[in-house]
Amino acid sequence: MAKEGIWHDVPPPVKGIIYLVATGLSVWGIYEGVQYIREHKKEKGGREEVKDIKKELNDLNKNPGTRQTLSPSGAAAISNNLFTAMDGYGTDSVAVAKNLLKLKNQADWLAVRKAFGTKTISSGKLNPTPDFTGTLEAALTDEIGTVDSTITPSLNQYFKARGIDLSI
Repeated sequence: MAKEGIWHDVPPPVKGIIYLVATGLSVWGIYEGVQYIREHKKEKGGREEVKDIKKELNDLNKNPGTRQTLSPSGAAAISNNLFTAMDGYGTDSVAVAKNLLKLKNQADWLAVRKAFGTKTISSGKLNPTPDFTGTLEAALTDEIGTVDSTITPSLNQYFKARGIDLSI
């Protein structure tokens, strides 16, 4: 009795190719699922950090001596400028420094972090380095570590003199 059916008539080399493609698609699907879970965990941590930032900023703004000096749109502009300076190939450390020097106190720093939220910073097209997803402080730590660090001691001194809790 002869076996019948379409699979029986497929030549063995074609069956091998079909098995190989099916295995590859399965492995790719598992890899993408794991990557999605990792990114989701990062974003969740970032959302929790932003929630804490909002609470701390509200507390600082209740006291006239610790209120933010930046308007919400000013904080958003600095946040966007920092993102632009870090996005893509390389980091414009001068632009990062110029924008950070606009911060006058801890509340300003928190307002900029709040405006930034959690973003994905591209490492550049075709760059094998993975894109970075995180909050502003994490992005600065990631990006400034890869650029000329002659600016960071001056920035850290500036922050310390103004009571800004940021060290890069």
